[in-house]
Amino acid sequence: MAAPRGYKIKPMKNSIILILLVFLAVGCGNSGESIYESFSEDYEGVGYSTTESELKAEYKRVDQEDMISSDVEVTENLLLDQKIIKEGSITFQTDTIAKTKGRIDSIVKSLKGFCSSEVETHYTYQDQVSMTIRMPAQSFEKLIDQISVGVSHFDSKEISAEDVTEEFIDLSARIKTKKETEQRYREILRSAKTVGEILEIEEQISYLRSDIESLEGRLKYIKNRVGLSTLNITFYVEVEGGPKQGYSHKFAKGFENGWDGFILFFVALTYFWPFLLIGLIVFWFVRRKIRSRRAKKSAAARNG
Repeated sequence: MAAPRGYKIKPMKNSIILILLVFLAVGCGNSGESIYESFSEDYEGVGYSTTESELKAEYKRVDQEDMISSDVEVTENLLLDQKIIKEGSITFQTDTIAKTKGRIDSIVKSLKGFCSSEVETHYTYQDQVSMTIRMPAQSFEKLIDQISVGVSHFDSKEISAEDVTEEFIDLSARIKTKKETEQRYREILRSAKTVGEILEIEEQISYLRSDIESLEGRLKYIKNRVGLSTLNITFYVEVEGGPKQGYSHKFAKGFENGWDGFILFFVALTYFWPFLLIGLIVFWFVRRKIRSRRAKKSAAARNG
Protein backbone atom coordinates (compact mmCIF):
# COMPACT_ATOMS: atom_id res chain seq x y z
CA MET A 1 0.00 0.00 0.00
CA ALA A 2 1.55 3.35 -1.07
CA ALA A 3 2.11 6.00 1.56
CA PRO A 4 0.14 9.25 1.23
CA ARG A 5 1.72 12.31 -0.35
CA GLY A 6 3.54 14.58 2.06
CA TYR A 7 4.60 11.69 4.26
CA LYS A 8 8.10 12.32 5.57
CA ILE A 9 10.64 9.50 5.37
CA LYS A 10 12.20 8.56 8.68
CA PRO A 11 15.95 8.39 8.01
CA MET A 12 16.69 5.50 10.33
CA LYS A 13 14.04 3.22 8.77
CA ASN A 14 14.77 4.03 5.14
CA SER A 15 18.58 4.32 4.99
CA ILE A 16 18.89 1.22 2.78
CA ILE A 17 16.46 2.62 0.20
CA LEU A 18 18.25 5.95 0.23
CA ILE A 19 21.69 4.38 -0.27
CA LEU A 20 20.39 2.43 -3.28
CA LEU A 21 18.89 5.60 -4.72
CA VAL A 22 22.21 7.47 -4.18
CA PHE A 23 24.18 4.99 -6.27
CA LEU A 24 21.36 4.74 -8.83
CA ALA A 25 21.29 8.50 -9.27
CA VAL A 26 25.09 8.72 -9.62
CA GLY A 27 25.37 5.75 -11.98
CA CYS A 28 22.69 7.01 -14.33
CA GLY A 29 24.25 10.47 -14.59
CA ASN A 30 20.95 12.14 -13.60
CA SER A 31 20.43 13.35 -17.21
CA GLY A 32 22.04 16.72 -16.46
CA GLU A 33 20.11 17.19 -13.18
CA SER A 34 21.59 17.54 -9.70
CA ILE A 35 21.89 14.49 -7.47
CA TYR A 36 19.51 15.87 -4.91
CA GLU A 37 16.80 16.64 -7.48
CA SER A 38 17.09 13.08 -8.73
CA PHE A 39 16.65 11.81 -5.18
CA SER A 40 13.45 13.84 -4.81
CA GLU A 41 12.00 12.49 -8.04
CA ASP A 42 12.82 8.91 -7.07
CA TYR A 43 11.08 9.28 -3.74
CA GLU A 44 8.03 10.87 -5.33
CA GLY A 45 7.90 7.96 -7.78
CA VAL A 46 7.42 5.51 -4.95
CA GLY A 47 4.82 7.62 -3.22
CA TYR A 48 6.98 9.62 -0.79
CA SER A 49 8.06 13.25 -0.68
CA THR A 50 10.94 14.93 1.11
CA THR A 51 12.82 18.20 1.08
CA GLU A 52 16.25 18.82 -0.42
CA SER A 53 17.72 19.78 2.99
CA GLU A 54 16.58 16.45 4.42
CA LEU A 55 18.15 14.60 1.53
CA LYS A 56 21.42 16.43 2.07
CA ALA A 57 21.32 15.62 5.77
CA GLU A 58 20.61 11.98 5.02
CA TYR A 59 23.40 11.82 2.43
CA LYS A 60 25.82 13.27 5.00
CA ARG A 61 24.65 10.75 7.62
CA VAL A 62 25.16 7.83 5.23
CA ASP A 63 28.64 9.13 4.37
CA GLN A 64 29.53 9.33 8.07
CA GLU A 65 28.25 5.79 8.61
CA ASP A 66 30.51 4.63 5.80
CA MET A 67 33.47 6.36 7.47
CA ILE A 68 32.72 4.73 10.83
CA SER A 69 32.30 1.34 9.18
CA SER A 70 35.60 1.84 7.39
CA ASP A 71 37.38 2.79 10.62
CA VAL A 72 35.99 -0.26 12.44
CA GLU A 73 37.01 -2.59 9.62
CA VAL A 74 40.56 -1.24 9.45
CA THR A 75 40.89 -1.27 13.25
CA GLU A 76 39.82 -4.90 13.52
CA ASN A 77 42.36 -5.93 10.88
CA LEU A 78 45.30 -3.98 12.29
CA LEU A 79 44.83 -4.60 16.02
CA LEU A 80 45.96 -8.14 15.41
CA ASP A 81 49.44 -6.83 14.53
CA GLN A 82 51.02 -4.25 16.81
CA LYS A 83 53.33 -1.72 15.18
CA ILE A 84 56.49 -1.20 17.26
CA ILE A 85 59.47 0.96 16.28
CA LYS A 86 62.62 -0.46 17.89
CA GLU A 87 65.77 1.65 18.14
CA GLY A 88 68.96 1.55 20.14
CA SER A 89 72.53 2.74 20.51
CA ILE A 90 75.55 1.11 22.17
CA THR A 91 79.12 2.28 22.82
CA PHE A 92 81.98 0.09 24.00
CA GLN A 93 85.76 -0.25 23.99
CA THR A 94 87.46 -3.00 22.04
CA ASP A 95 90.97 -4.35 21.53
CA THR A 96 91.18 -4.05 17.76
CA ILE A 97 89.03 -2.05 15.35
CA ALA A 98 89.47 -4.41 12.41
CA LYS A 99 88.45 -7.63 14.21
CA THR A 100 85.45 -6.04 15.90
CA LYS A 101 84.22 -4.53 12.66
CA GLY A 102 84.64 -7.86 10.85
CA ARG A 103 82.67 -9.66 13.58
CA ILE A 104 79.83 -7.12 13.46
CA ASP A 105 79.67 -7.31 9.65
CA SER A 106 79.39 -11.09 9.88
CA ILE A 107 76.60 -10.94 12.48
CA VAL A 108 74.64 -8.37 10.49
CA LYS A 109 74.91 -10.42 7.31
CA SER A 110 73.78 -13.63 9.04
CA LEU A 111 70.68 -11.86 10.42
CA LYS A 112 69.72 -10.41 6.99
CA GLY A 113 70.44 -6.82 7.98
CA PHE A 114 72.61 -4.14 6.42
CA CYS A 115 74.81 -1.18 7.34
CA SER A 116 73.26 2.12 6.23
CA SER A 117 76.21 4.29 7.28
CA GLU A 118 79.75 3.95 8.60
CA VAL A 119 82.11 6.65 9.90
CA GLU A 120 85.72 6.08 10.98
CA THR A 121 87.37 8.78 13.10
CA HIS A 122 90.92 9.11 14.44
CA TYR A 123 91.43 11.32 17.47
CA THR A 124 94.68 12.04 19.33
CA TYR A 125 93.57 9.73 22.11
CA GLN A 126 91.46 7.06 20.35
CA ASP A 127 90.43 5.51 17.04
CA GLN A 128 86.66 5.16 16.66
CA VAL A 129 84.17 3.60 14.27
CA SER A 130 80.44 4.46 14.24
CA MET A 131 77.99 2.25 12.34
CA THR A 132 74.23 2.49 11.77
CA ILE A 133 72.66 -0.94 11.33
CA ARG A 134 69.17 -1.57 9.89
CA MET A 135 67.81 -4.93 10.91
CA PRO A 136 64.48 -6.78 10.46
CA ALA A 137 62.50 -6.12 13.63
CA GLN A 138 62.24 -9.80 14.56
CA SER A 139 66.06 -10.06 14.67
CA PHE A 140 66.76 -6.86 16.62
CA GLU A 141 67.22 -8.54 20.01
CA LYS A 142 69.42 -11.27 18.47
CA LEU A 143 71.66 -8.58 16.99
CA ILE A 144 72.22 -6.93 20.37
CA ASP A 145 72.79 -10.26 22.12
CA GLN A 146 75.36 -11.45 19.59
CA ILE A 147 77.25 -8.16 19.53
CA SER A 148 77.34 -8.16 23.35
CA VAL A 149 79.27 -11.43 23.40
CA GLY A 150 82.85 -10.68 24.53
CA VAL A 151 82.09 -7.09 25.60
CA SER A 152 83.04 -6.66 29.27
CA HIS A 153 80.96 -3.52 29.71
CA PHE A 154 79.19 -0.85 27.67
CA ASP A 155 80.11 2.79 28.05
CA SER A 156 76.48 3.49 27.14
CA LYS A 157 73.52 1.38 26.08
CA GLU A 158 70.09 2.75 25.17
CA ILE A 159 67.23 0.62 23.78
CA SER A 160 63.74 1.97 23.07
CA ALA A 161 60.47 0.57 21.70
CA GLU A 162 57.78 3.00 20.52
CA ASP A 163 54.25 1.73 19.94
CA VAL A 164 52.84 3.46 16.83
CA THR A 165 49.86 1.14 16.34
CA GLU A 166 47.35 3.92 17.04
CA GLU A 167 48.93 6.29 14.51
CA PHE A 168 49.21 3.47 11.96
CA ILE A 169 45.52 2.60 12.31
CA ASP A 170 44.50 6.26 12.12
CA LEU A 171 46.52 6.86 8.96
CA SER A 172 45.23 3.70 7.29
CA ALA A 173 41.60 4.56 8.07
CA ARG A 174 41.98 8.15 6.89
CA ILE A 175 43.59 7.06 3.63
CA LYS A 176 40.83 4.53 2.96
CA THR A 177 38.08 7.06 3.73
CA LYS A 178 39.65 9.80 1.60
CA LYS A 179 40.07 7.42 -1.33
CA GLU A 180 36.41 6.44 -1.11
CA THR A 181 35.44 10.12 -0.97
CA GLU A 182 37.66 10.82 -3.95
CA GLN A 183 35.93 8.06 -5.89
CA ARG A 184 32.53 9.55 -5.07
CA TYR A 185 33.69 12.95 -6.31
CA ARG A 186 34.87 11.37 -9.55
CA GLU A 187 31.46 9.75 -10.02
CA ILE A 188 29.77 13.09 -9.37
CA LEU A 189 32.15 14.73 -11.84
CA ARG A 190 30.77 12.53 -14.62
CA SER A 191 27.30 14.02 -14.10
CA ALA A 192 28.44 17.64 -13.76
CA LYS A 193 26.92 19.89 -16.41
CA THR A 194 28.39 23.38 -16.04
CA VAL A 195 32.03 24.49 -16.13
CA GLY A 196 31.67 25.92 -12.62
CA GLU A 197 30.56 22.57 -11.23
CA ILE A 198 33.41 20.77 -13.00
CA LEU A 199 36.06 23.20 -11.69
CA GLU A 200 34.70 23.05 -8.15
CA ILE A 201 34.65 19.25 -8.09
CA GLU A 202 38.12 19.01 -9.62
CA GLU A 203 39.43 21.40 -6.98
CA GLN A 204 38.04 19.16 -4.23
CA ILE A 205 39.57 16.11 -5.89
CA SER A 206 42.93 17.92 -6.04
CA TYR A 207 42.79 18.68 -2.29
CA LEU A 208 41.89 15.08 -1.53
CA ARG A 209 44.67 13.71 -3.73
CA SER A 210 47.21 15.98 -1.97
CA ASP A 211 46.03 14.80 1.45
CA ILE A 212 46.13 11.16 0.37
CA GLU A 213 49.68 11.40 -0.94
CA SER A 214 50.83 13.13 2.26
CA LEU A 215 49.20 10.48 4.46
CA GLU A 216 50.57 7.66 2.31
CA GLY A 217 54.07 9.13 2.60
CA ARG A 218 53.82 9.21 6.39
CA LEU A 219 52.40 5.68 6.47
CA LYS A 220 55.23 4.41 4.26
CA TYR A 221 57.79 6.01 6.59
CA ILE A 222 56.22 4.33 9.64
CA LYS A 223 56.13 0.97 7.86
CA ASN A 224 59.84 1.30 7.09
CA ARG A 225 60.68 2.18 10.70
CA VAL A 226 58.54 -0.68 12.01
CA GLY A 227 59.83 -3.28 9.56
CA LEU A 228 63.50 -2.35 9.98
CA SER A 229 64.85 -1.55 13.44
CA THR A 230 67.84 0.76 13.86
CA LEU A 231 70.93 0.19 16.02
CA ASN A 232 73.74 2.75 16.26
CA ILE A 233 77.02 1.07 17.23
CA THR A 234 80.16 2.92 18.33
CA PHE A 235 83.35 1.07 19.26
CA TYR A 236 86.85 2.42 19.85
CA VAL A 237 90.42 1.63 20.94
CA GLU A 238 92.60 3.79 23.18
CA VAL A 239 95.86 5.11 21.66
CA GLU A 240 99.00 6.55 23.21
CA GLY A 241 98.36 9.93 24.77
CA GLY A 242 94.78 9.09 25.64
CA PRO A 243 93.09 10.50 28.75
CA LYS A 244 93.41 7.21 30.64
CA GLN A 245 97.26 7.46 30.63
CA GLY A 246 97.33 10.34 33.10
CA TYR A 247 98.29 14.01 33.06
CA SER A 248 102.04 13.37 33.51
CA HIS A 249 102.15 11.90 30.04
CA LYS A 250 100.26 14.91 28.72
CA PHE A 251 102.80 17.34 30.27
CA ALA A 252 105.68 15.36 28.77
CA LYS A 253 103.93 15.38 25.43
CA GLY A 254 103.38 19.14 25.76
CA PHE A 255 107.08 19.84 26.33
CA GLU A 256 107.94 17.62 23.40
CA ASN A 257 105.52 19.44 21.14
CA GLY A 258 106.86 22.80 22.38
CA TRP A 259 110.45 21.86 21.50
CA ASP A 260 109.32 20.68 18.11
CA GLY A 261 107.62 24.03 17.59
CA PHE A 262 110.79 25.88 18.59
CA ILE A 263 112.86 23.93 16.07
CA LEU A 264 110.25 24.49 13.38
CA PHE A 265 110.49 28.24 14.03
CA PHE A 266 114.19 28.29 13.18
CA VAL A 267 113.60 26.00 10.25
CA ALA A 268 111.09 28.52 8.95
CA LEU A 269 113.64 31.31 9.35
CA THR A 270 116.04 29.56 6.98
CA TYR A 271 113.55 30.15 4.19
CA PHE A 272 113.95 33.91 4.74
CA TRP A 273 117.79 34.10 5.15
CA PRO A 274 118.35 36.25 1.99
CA PHE A 275 115.95 38.85 3.34
CA LEU A 276 117.58 38.69 6.78
CA LEU A 277 121.07 39.14 5.24
CA ILE A 278 119.98 42.14 3.20
CA GLY A 279 118.29 43.61 6.25
CA LEU A 280 121.47 43.24 8.36
CA ILE A 281 123.62 44.90 5.66
CA VAL A 282 121.20 47.83 5.36
CA PHE A 283 121.07 48.15 9.14
CA TRP A 284 124.93 48.21 9.32
CA PHE A 285 125.22 50.98 6.68
CA VAL A 286 122.48 53.10 8.26
CA ARG A 287 124.02 52.77 11.71
CA ARG A 288 127.51 53.62 10.36
CA LYS A 289 126.12 56.69 8.62
CA ILE A 290 124.42 57.89 11.80
CA ARG A 291 127.60 57.42 13.83
CA SER A 292 129.67 59.32 11.22
CA ARG A 293 127.31 62.31 11.39
CA ARG A 294 127.38 62.33 15.18
CA ALA A 295 131.21 62.26 15.14
CA LYS A 296 131.40 65.25 12.76
CA LYS A 297 128.98 67.25 14.88
CA SER A 298 131.00 66.51 18.01
CA ALA A 299 134.28 67.56 16.31
CA ALA A 300 132.72 70.80 15.02
CA ALA A 301 131.43 71.62 18.50
CA ARG A 302 134.86 71.16 20.06
CA ASN A 303 136.63 73.33 17.42
CA GLY A 304 134.04 76.05 17.79
